[in-house]
Amino acid sequence: MKINDTHSATMEEAKMRKGSGYSMKRNEVSMKNYAALLISMLCAAILSVGCGSKSAPAPPPPSGGTESLAVFLKDAPADSALSLQVTVQSASAVSSGGQSVTLTNTPRTYEIKHLSLAPTLATLQNVSAGSYTGITLTLSNPRMQTLDANGNIITLSSTTTPSITLAQTTVNVPLNFNLASKANGGIVLDFDLSKSLTTDNQTNFVLTPTLTAAVSSPSDPTPQLTDCVGTVAGIVQNGSGFDLQLADSGVTVQINTDSNTYFDSTIQKVANLTTGEIVEVTASLQIDGTYQAKSINATAATLNTRQQGLFVGTYTNNSGQTVISVAAQD
Repeated sequence: MKINDTHSATMEEAKMRKGSGYSMKRNEVSMKNYAALLISMLCAAILSVGCGSKSAPAPPPPSGGTESLAVFLKDAPADSALSLQVTVQSASAVSSGGQSVTLTNTPRTYEIKHLSLAPTLATLQNVSAGSYTGITLTLSNPRMQTLDANGNIITLSSTTTPSITLAQTTVNVPLNFNLASKANGGIVLDFDLSKSLTTDNQTNFVLTPTLTAAVSSPSDPTPQLTDCVGTVAGIVQNGSGFDLQLADSGVTVQINTDSNTYFDSTIQKVANLTTGEIVEVTASLQIDGTYQAKSINATAATLNTRQQGLFVGTYTNNSGQTVISVAAQD
C-alpha cells in the first residue's frame, strides 16, 4: 500500500480511522500523544499494536473431545519489515502416538509484525485429553511491506521484484504437553520474524518460518489477548462479564471482569455494553478456559472503520496541515 510523501523511515505502531486515508490531522491528536510520537521518532522506538482484523467468520465446529486447547500467535519483530502478512491454511496438534488432531482448517491471514508482545488467539478447539508433542502449521501467500532506497513504502509478494517467498510451507513446532481430562489448555506460538527473514543474492526476501512454543499460564507477564478487538456477543446475566467474538479468528471467548479491570471513560462498566458493540480487550487465559480482563476500551463504531498500522513519518499537506503517515497492518 502506497503512502504519499513519506519523509521518515522511523517505525512506530499507531492506530487510526480508515476514513482518514491512513493519515490524521495533527489537531485530531492530543498534544500529549503527538509529543510522544515526536519523541519516539527521535529515539527510533518501536511500539507494539495489538491484534485486530476486519472480518470474523464463524469458527469451524469442534473436532471432538471434552477438553479445549487454545493456540495463540505472537511475534519477535524484524526491523526490515514494516508489516508482513501470511496465511495459516491449517493447524493441528500432534499426539504422543503420532496422530494429527485438527485444530483448524479454515484459512486465516495474520499480520505478523504487530503481534510483537501482543498475542492473538488463532484457534480454540475441543480435543481429547492426553499427551502431545507439538503443533503443525501449514502456511501460504506471504506479503511484506518495506521501505525502498528512497523511503517509499513498497509491497512485496512472490511475483514482485524484489520478491518474498516461503522457504517451506509446513512448520512443525515441538512442545511436549499434557492435556488433562475436562481441562483447558493454552499454547503460545512465538513467530520469530527477525530469525525468519533473510535475503538472497538478488535482494529477494526469503521467509523461513521460525517458531517456538510454550504452555500458557494465567501468571504469564504478557496477557494472551493484548488490545484484541472483537464484537460483544452477549452479556453474562450477573453482569460480571460478556462473550466476545474476536475479529482476528472468529473465536468467541468469555471475558470476566473484577474490581481490578480498567474501563475507559466511554464504557465505565459492563452494564453499559450492548450486544454488537465493538470493544478492545486485554485479558489473560484462566484455568477454567475463561479470560480475565485487565482493560476494556471503546474503539471504532464498526470493524470496517477501524485501522491500525505502523507510523512511518509526518509531512505537510497542501493546506499546510501536519499529517501522520501510517503503513496499514490489517
